[in-house]
Amino acid sequence: MTTHCRFCGEAVRPNTMFCPACGQIIVGDAPRPQGAPPFPTTGGRRQDAPAPAGAPVELPPVPLPDVPAWARPVAEHPAAAPAAPPTPIPASPAAATRAPAAAPAPGPLRTPQPASAASPLALLLPGGARIPIDRVLVLGRQPGAGAAQRGGVPVEVIDPSRSMSRVHLVVQTRPDGGTIATDPGSGNGTVVVRAGQRHPLVRDVPFELAAGDRLALGDVIVDVA
Repeated sequence: MTTHCRFCGEAVRPNTMFCPACGQIIVGDAPRPQGAPPFPTTGGRRQDAPAPAGAPVELPPVPLPDVPAWARPVAEHPAAAPAAPPTPIPASPAAATRAPAAAPAPGPLRTPQPASAASPLALLLPGGARIPIDRVLVLGRQPGAGAAQRGGVPVEVIDPSRSMSRVHLVVQTRPDGGTIATDPGSGNGTVVVRAGQRHPLVRDVPFELAAGDRLALGDVIVDVA
């Protein structure tokens, strides 16, 4: 009677402790009758025998489930047909025959209007400069510092005799449209000459100006136009 290894199915002699093929212990393995087919093996090992320690385990292939259509990649879906362009709405017959709107005809040119009496007055300086009185004007030989204190514009007047003060006169418009002059305390004073009459200004007292007045700032004459 022949003994077979229970791991690899190799025929061994009776009472053999180790299989000469795989080295496994075969004591206690049931003897196989003579003429019986050998055990099926895989890689030199019986299919019904446990795998030796450290040997790779061969697993049967597992069939993959069928993936539904909605879970497949986008590339597997059929290409979507391009959207049809919107159908234009036909215009009504009346709109098709309607003439385009004519451009408005240019209007007549407006004739420039003369300046009204409410237009601001202006100061005519000795050098010929004309300065409109549309803001606070501070006149003098060096009126820069005084103009900054009063929030006005400095107007430097040429005075070779130095008869004017650095800040000699303040001229400005009133909210109602009038024009006033105020002497802040000049050394030689200010005189308004109107229709041949002289009107000396009082310190810090406004005086109403009119077109045609002449302002005597020391030896300097400034006209109001």
